[in-house]
Parts: sequence; C-alpha cells; structure tokens
Amino acid sequence: MKRNWIYGLLLLGTTIATYFIVFRKEAELFDEKEANFRIKDSSRVTALFLVSKRDERITLKRSADGWVVNDSFRARKDAVEFLMDALLHQKAEQPVPNSYHDYAITKLSTNSTKIEVYEGEEKTHAFYVAREPGEGNVTYMLQDGAQQPYIVKLPLQNTFLGIRYFTALSDWRDRKIMYQNAAIEQVKVSYKDSLHYSFELDALQKTVRGNQNPAGPVNLKRVESYVRLLDGIFCTGFENQNRLKDTILQHGHQLATVIVKRQGKSPDKLVIYFRPPDKGSKAAIKLGNEEYDFDSFFAYWNDRDFLLLNRQNSEKMLRSFPEFFAAD
Repeated sequence: MKRNWIYGLLLLGTTIATYFIVFRKEAELFDEKEANFRIKDSSRVTALFLVSKRDERITLKRSADGWVVNDSFRARKDAVEFLMDALLHQKAEQPVPNSYHDYAITKLSTNSTKIEVYEGEEKTHAFYVAREPGEGNVTYMLQDGAQQPYIVKLPLQNTFLGIRYFTALSDWRDRKIMYQNAAIEQVKVSYKDSLHYSFELDALQKTVRGNQNPAGPVNLKRVESYVRLLDGIFCTGFENQNRLKDTILQHGHQLATVIVKRQGKSPDKLVIYFRPPDKGSKAAIKLGNEEYDFDSFFAYWNDRDFLLLNRQNSEKMLRSFPEFFAAD
C-alpha cells in the first residue's frame, strides 16, 4: 500500500512537471522579437494594415458600425473574422530548417503580405506572410526586421495560412450594396423601356406613386416587406476591371435605375444593365434582335463601381407599380 502511495506521488509530480514544461512554457519556446505572430486579444485590435508585393494596400479600421476598408467601404465581416482567427491562434512551430532557409526567403521576398497590427496608436505586430505554401503545405512567416523565418501553423491543423492575408480591395469589401445604418425614407425605381411599371415609394408615409391609376388601396404589408428586402441586397462581385465596363456604360442596354434615400444619408443609385451572354450563360433573354444573359446583370453603383448582380437580388428590387396595390 505504501509503495502504491509513493508511485502515485511520483506520477502526480511527473504530470505537474510535464504541464509546466510543455504547456505553460510553450509560449516561451521562441523569442518574441523573432516570432511575434500571435495576438492575445482581438477585441483590443483597432486597426490592421496589409500590403502586398504588388503594392495592393488594405487598411482595416474598427468603427462603431463595424470594420471599414480604406476609410471608405464596409468590410466583409466573415473576412475580418477569418483573419482574426489566424492572428489569435497561429503559432510558430519551428524556425525554417537551414536546408529550406533560402527557399523560404525567396517565397517571402517575391510573393508575400506584410501585416501590421495596431492597438490604438501602438503598433504591436509587424511581419511578413508568404502567399504560396512551402513544402508540405506549411506557411512561412518572417518578423519585420528579423533574419530567421519560421514555420507557422494553427494547432492540430495543416492548413495554409497565406490565403487569409489577401490584399485585393474587391475581396475585402462588403457585398451588401444597399445597406446603411439608417432607416429608408424613399425608393424610386425607373424602368428604361417600361415607364408604366416605374414607381416612387415613400417608406415613411407608406405611399406609392406611379404612372398608372391604382386599382385599390396600397397594400401596406407589401410596402413594408419590400423596404425590408432592400437591406439584404448583395452584389455577386465587383467588376471594375472587367473589359466590358466602358462599353456597357456607354452603349449598354439599360434595364432600370434604383435610387434609395435613407435618413441623414446620401442616396444610393444603382443603374442596372442587361449583360451580354458568354460561355457560362445557361439561358438567354431575347430583346429584339439581341440576346442577354438570363441569370445575371451588370450594374453601376453610385457612379463609381461596376457590379455583377444575380437575378434573385435584382428581382427583389425590381418590383412593378401595380404589385403594391394587389391583394396578398
């Protein structure tokens, strides 16, 4: 019995020692000046700055309404969370072996993202992340000013972390195009070729005006439902580099113009165009002698951004005047 008691004490002592050596000391395996790749508290981060070797620059700042990209656009919430998750949990596993040192440095010097992390005015982190995986799908990172690159991983995972440090503005921008943190006052939808379906909706007075005589009283339920739907309008993507942009804006076939005015905000304006079919088109709309893609449209947003819209989001906006007077 006494011998078992002694063995039990030895086992307990070994367990405690292992805990302190392996787990409690884990963060001290590498000098923070050489391997400071992980943040401790994401709620304290106020800004992130990312720049690529192609000089693509992204500034993310925390605001009362969420994260803002380049001081101008709402950031995608899921993209910010994706990056924050890496910053919270990634850790240096080991220095890059000497046999791979030059290879890793080449990856970092030719295709990487530099990230800076700020808490208020203080820059707490600055390091480079290779945008191409190394041998075995590992991620190479290099502390700013350091000489030794490290292999950095998420615990119990072998996922490549470089994909989280992207720098294209179109990938960071929120695609919810008609949302602002203010109540809608008015909506105006004008159809280029079907003026009798155009309408002006007053969301405060719950009235709808158009170019036809209404068949009955306005359906308040439909008015309220329509206004709510506008908060959830997404574009499929930003197409500012699309080679068809100038041609569409100068000579494209317009479908409609949508203007949404919110309290205390500048109006949002969306001009929607029929989209020429391409190899990916599954069905077509025929207007006169011309065919257009059935499932998607182009649009010009606030005289600034060229967008791709799918049919589902387009149809949410493009209701007709008589619909607001029809019974449920």
